[in-house]
Amino acid sequence: MFGLLSMWYSFNYGIAHFIVTNTETDVPGSVESDRGPILPSGHFGKEGEYLAWLENDLKKANEDRHLRPWIFVAGHRPIYSGIAHDYLIAAVEELFHKYKVDLYFSGHEHSYTRTYPVYKQQVVKSYESPNATAFVVVGGAGCDESTAEGPDDYDTSAEWIKLHDHHYGTGVLEVINRTAVRWKYIKSDDLSLKDEFVLTK
Repeated sequence: MFGLLSMWYSFNYGIAHFIVTNTETDVPGSVESDRGPILPSGHFGKEGEYLAWLENDLKKANEDRHLRPWIFVAGHRPIYSGIAHDYLIAAVEELFHKYKVDLYFSGHEHSYTRTYPVYKQQVVKSYESPNATAFVVVGGAGCDESTAEGPDDYDTSAEWIKLHDHHYGTGVLEVINRTAVRWKYIKSDDLSLKDEFVLTK
């Protein structure tokens, strides 16, 4: 499903299925369910419509693994980063695990964080056929809160954090084949490769 008038949608590209989620509203406990900072917000679907759509989309994508073996999900807010974001974990973590989401990408936090695959705050310290979703926060592409001068005060003590970086940067996802994808994080100031990993299945 792809719709310009929807806060959530999905599409196929090559041998991957991409889902764009709504992390701001229409989820129990979401931060802008009824009101944003200035204006009313939320209620883009009937009660429960968004999460029902998400499960149906994930179910169909999982059934079509013979056509598209990869499932990638993206949303504005992170699920796992320096902390575990409880309302999103409660809403979608079981769905991600049930339908074997490979990677989740987000922003919101204006820096870069890569986690190990994690499920119920239990960490799998390998990207070789993990039975859990890995999470990547890429939020420093154009934010004036990032800095190239020194480390930020980001809490990196969570066991699931593999790497954190405070520079401006962007990422590149490469679907190598049916069993491997590569992620690269590139610093904007000098275009150097700051992070890279390969996820296999």
